[in-house]
Amino acid sequence: MTPVTPLHAGPTRVREQPALDTEKRRQWLVPAGILAAVAILVFALTASLNPPIGLTGIILVCAFYGAMLVCAMTVDSVKTRNLAFAWLMGAMSISTTLLMLFVVMTEQLS
Repeated sequence: MTPVTPLHAGPTRVREQPALDTEKRRQWLVPAGILAAVAILVFALTASLNPPIGLTGIILVCAFYGAMLVCAMTVDSVKTRNLAFAWLMGAMSISTTLLMLFVVMTEQLS
């Protein structure tokens, strides 16, 4: 009879992905920079429709990417740094999506 492996073991867990173990900061900073550039461009274009939302989006995206840069320079632990990168990039994409949906909703209602 073989022992049953616990459910929390295995390489398919989200916390066991190769991107979280690599030492290359570029693997996170380049895609996040592209996402930030596209988001800033879109928010700059929508600033004429709704300036407060556009400026809020630009500030949020810059803050999240700036936090990623600070994290890249200050955090020594690879696993901790990459988890922070993942959370910051996720927060950047979710906040961008929500703000863009808010712009679309306000334009549809007006």
